[in-house]
Amino acid sequence: MAICAAFYRKTLETLEIYWELVRVIVPVAIATRLLQDLGVIQAISPFFSPLMLQVGLPPELAFAWLTGLLVGIWGALVIVLTLVPVSALSTADMTVLSALLLFAHAIPIEQRIVQRAGPSFLVTAALRIGGGLVFAVLLHQIFAVTGWLSGPVKPAWMPTNESTDWGGFLLGTLKTLGIMLVVLLALSWVIELLKMSGIFGVDEQRACTALSARRHRKADGTFRRCWPVSRDFL
Repeated sequence: MAICAAFYRKTLETLEIYWELVRVIVPVAIATRLLQDLGVIQAISPFFSPLMLQVGLPPELAFAWLTGLLVGIWGALVIVLTLVPVSALSTADMTVLSALLLFAHAIPIEQRIVQRAGPSFLVTAALRIGGGLVFAVLLHQIFAVTGWLSGPVKPAWMPTNESTDWGGFLLGTLKTLGIMLVVLLALSWVIELLKMSGIFGVDEQRACTALSARRHRKADGTFRRCWPVSRDFL
């Protein structure tokens, strides 16, 4: 019964965290989709073309990069090969673009979640975007000097005709939220099992308890969570 009670408590805590994430992800995802459908992203992407030249990429890929920043990696990859022919891209080009996207993607959603934990939205977003640009410039310079990866890109995967209407968008969002819930529950249950097995040390649990007491909820209502600790550790 004690084990069942612990898992029940952990499930409720996980659902509370999940609901906080859903409240952030869904509105931002819908707003971003509206901007995409209204052509706002495509309209402002030419202003970012000079940045593409600095990292050695075709100016047309500014739209793909901006889409990745606002929508996510998947949204950027789907349109890359529709903007520039495969024959015009080298492996180095795709490596540089991939680095940009890996450093900073889905900024409105991810940084809003980070903001709920305390850090500034603008500062952390600027660090991710700026860090990605610096890294991309360094990669471009290395590839230009050494000639590495200068051969034409040979994609192992090509984007298929995915549904781009609102029905497909809503279905994809529901799938993402469902997967996220499963992952969160699985992680929370695994952590609970590890704590019950004694793998987590006593000192670490006491430190976590002390932090939780001071940082469980900030004055502005945002959360900084620490996993609850059994009284057996106190």
